[in-house]
Amino acid sequence: MKSLPFILVPLMMYKLLFTVWLGTILTYFNFEISQRLNIITIDIKEIIFYIVTYSLFILYIFFYFIIKKKHNIKRERNSFYESKYDKRHIRLSITIIVFLSIYILYLFIFDMNKLPIIYALNGDFLHAQLLRMQIQTHTIQIGIVYLSKVVFFQSLFLPIFLFIKLLTSKRKIFYFLFFISLAYSSFLLVLDMQKSYIILLLLLLSFIYLYFRGINIKLFLISISLLIAISSIISMVMVKDNNYEGLLYILDRIIFGQNQGMYYMLQFYEPSTKAALSDFYFSSSLGLDYVKPDEFILKYIYADITNLVNANTYYIGESWSYYGAYGLLFTPFIIVFILILYYLFFIKLAKYDFVLYSSLGLIFFSTLPIDQSLQFIIYQKYFLYFLFFAIIPLYFFRKINNIKKKRYK
Repeated sequence: MKSLPFILVPLMMYKLLFTVWLGTILTYFNFEISQRLNIITIDIKEIIFYIVTYSLFILYIFFYFIIKKKHNIKRERNSFYESKYDKRHIRLSITIIVFLSIYILYLFIFDMNKLPIIYALNGDFLHAQLLRMQIQTHTIQIGIVYLSKVVFFQSLFLPIFLFIKLLTSKRKIFYFLFFISLAYSSFLLVLDMQKSYIILLLLLLSFIYLYFRGINIKLFLISISLLIAISSIISMVMVKDNNYEGLLYILDRIIFGQNQGMYYMLQFYEPSTKAALSDFYFSSSLGLDYVKPDEFILKYIYADITNLVNANTYYIGESWSYYGAYGLLFTPFIIVFILILYYLFFIKLAKYDFVLYSSLGLIFFSTLPIDQSLQFIIYQKYFLYFLFFAIIPLYFFRKINNIKKKRYK
């Protein structure tokens, strides 16, 4: 995979091959950690294995020719080592840290009694779980509406950005800034007891280290330590008996939990275009917010769906739900076309500041809801979401630094 660009690796290697394809292979051979797919027929498991393989083949073959034509991995890697932006990056990082500090202070002053992580740290796991469910179902709100989304993306961006700088720059200040950002981000990403994003951050940091330093004993020991730490946290929060059960829980959620929706859709959902516009712009006002397939199938997966919003599914599940066999055959071509446009967009941005926008590209392709919502990709809702809450705010942070720089000249 030497020709694979840096920003695509989390999507192409981790999200698609590891969490989607590996899950369908293991399910196809009837090797499952949990019982979540027990009622799915063998025929459905086989169909999904073949159609997922087909969709990934289309995606990889198209990207192979685009990447081969447009990019050279050696030139890309070398461009990280330009140090002419170091001072600008230091100022930007400090500005974002100050911003996160103010937001954390706000949370402690106004929302202290609504933060699940505080109760979990104090040993009150029952209350912490209750608050987590209320946050998930939007019964209660923590933080500042819309601004909290900016905070979320900055909490992912800053440690990733600074870790790249730490590995590629000779300035020691990046070590100090990185560890501050990691502490802040760790708190902000787990304050509502959601585990997936802190795990994602750790995976991205591990990938970045592997990309720049290669496989070595230090990476191996760090990975084992992180795995034990995460398993321990999961065991504590989810009340598991031991770290092994915590590890199995993580693998089950990552490998099978991200796929489960499409199995139930193909088995229990009758294809209909009725809900195809349920996530369209202003769908509620237009009377288009019908029950979506990932909501409909919840009753087949869980005994109690009171506190559940949806079931994760690779986009193939929704393709079937809306368009039947035609969706399975033709949607992969639409998706690959959209992904190529995203890729070219970030490559274009990277010409202005490679480290900065490559970090954003990593986050975008890592959080792209290809295993959560087909509509958010087709209607460009996630791209606009990322544009308004990640790219534009970062642009303003940069502008603030430019103003400050001119003022003190």
